[in-house]
Amino acid sequence: MRRTSVFHPFLFALFPILSAFVHNSSQMQLSELWLPLSVVLAGTSLLWILLRMGIEDRAKVGLLLSGLIFFFFSYGHVIGLIHGARLGGWMWGRHRYVLLVFGLLLVSHVFLCLRTRRNLETLTRFLNTFSLCLVGISLITGLAQFGGRIQNSEGPDPSGMALKAPAAKPDIYYLILDGYGRQDVLQNLYDYDNSEFLGFLKQKGFYIASQSYTNYPQTHLSLSSSLNFEYLDELARRMGPRNSDRSPLVKRMRDNRIMQLLKSQGYRTLSFDTLVKADVHLSYKGTVTEFQNVLLNTTPVPYLMERLRLPFSRFQYDAHRNQMRFILEKLPELPQEDGPIFVFAHVLLPHPPFVLGAQGEALSVDRKFHLYDGSHFFELGGTRKEYLEGYRNQVRYVNSKVNTAVERILQESVRPVVLIIQGDHGPGMYLDHSSLEKTHLAERMAILNAYYLPGAEARLYPRISPVNSFRVLLNHVFGADLELLPDRSHFAPHTYPYDLTEVTDQLR
Repeated sequence: MRRTSVFHPFLFALFPILSAFVHNSSQMQLSELWLPLSVVLAGTSLLWILLRMGIEDRAKVGLLLSGLIFFFFSYGHVIGLIHGARLGGWMWGRHRYVLLVFGLLLVSHVFLCLRTRRNLETLTRFLNTFSLCLVGISLITGLAQFGGRIQNSEGPDPSGMALKAPAAKPDIYYLILDGYGRQDVLQNLYDYDNSEFLGFLKQKGFYIASQSYTNYPQTHLSLSSSLNFEYLDELARRMGPRNSDRSPLVKRMRDNRIMQLLKSQGYRTLSFDTLVKADVHLSYKGTVTEFQNVLLNTTPVPYLMERLRLPFSRFQYDAHRNQMRFILEKLPELPQEDGPIFVFAHVLLPHPPFVLGAQGEALSVDRKFHLYDGSHFFELGGTRKEYLEGYRNQVRYVNSKVNTAVERILQESVRPVVLIIQGDHGPGMYLDHSSLEKTHLAERMAILNAYYLPGAEARLYPRISPVNSFRVLLNHVFGADLELLPDRSHFAPHTYPYDLTEVTDQLR
């Protein structure tokens, strides 16, 4: 009798990755799938070969391997649901207890698979069909989502704008310090006097927009607007307030208007972040992408590596920390690049996680890796004290590194320089991602906004917001005739980024 093929372990191995991709596809590129898919297929194939060396029955090997895969990829979901749970005074929702239960179940699974004498053909056919359905549903859902992405993917059109080439094209640096708040907010809410840093910038010739607010409270919204120097009103109307698909925002960041215009003027574009499409991407070797972090957090790998004190035991936090250091230390070297250049540097500081001390020393964080801010930060175990101290320390660190970068860029550049240093939004100690009423608006919306744009002082003003940053630059440097837009601010809940509420009057 013909024996049933056993392929369900390979499909079960693919499913968690495809499922995670479907749930995060609006913020990702398809190319991010290939590495994790290759790794799990290679790992599953290796385990299959090793198990087959000792077990003759292919059906048993398949059942054993599918069980191992299930336990491996379900661990993070279980610990995420029960982490910190208590029974009376006993905290049972801890890694050590969950691992113990998982270990016992896994041993039982292996024992039953090896000892059973039943014919497993029917079960194998069921698992093959079930795994095929799971993968098929993920693929169909993913294709449907990508179809929607293509439909909504048109970005701003840079054509039709007349620019005049200046006698000497300046190198342009756009430095986004994620979550960097305005001086009065830091003073009033964080008890932090930032006057020394602002004084340094002023002494170097920067204009500080002392009453600046961001246009939007989330990175994807803010950068989609500032890099294209337009509001998102039309996109929000087209998408609808109950839409959570961020892919049009990702598209607008990647294919943004300012970089396309500058490339048409002969600029080379450099970026430290895949948020934008640049000629050159600079990254620390060993950096873990956000999607890879999502996948790792579904497994026990990060916790086991830490407890066993293996090399790179905190590799997720280490990778994040090293990438932030790399950006801030690489910036001063960029004047040596052939130019003219446009540099987009998105630094996830002083934004959580708080992994760097005031002097740049490594700090440990006793929870799974995430980039969450505001109410999400506290839902996963963060405290107000941790946020307050961590944020202030990372402000001190980033200030010292930006000072060095600015000093060297201005000293060593052989071409004129334009520098825009900006928070995409403010901090989030008093941010509720789902509620405007529960959010401290000034904290989230008031931002650092500093311009080194020699000769443009008359064009700048205290309330200038990011939507007008490149309008002023293009008018001043390239002779464009762009009208400045009213400086407006909008709040949006995290889940529904297009559900925009204007809060300009409330802030003022």
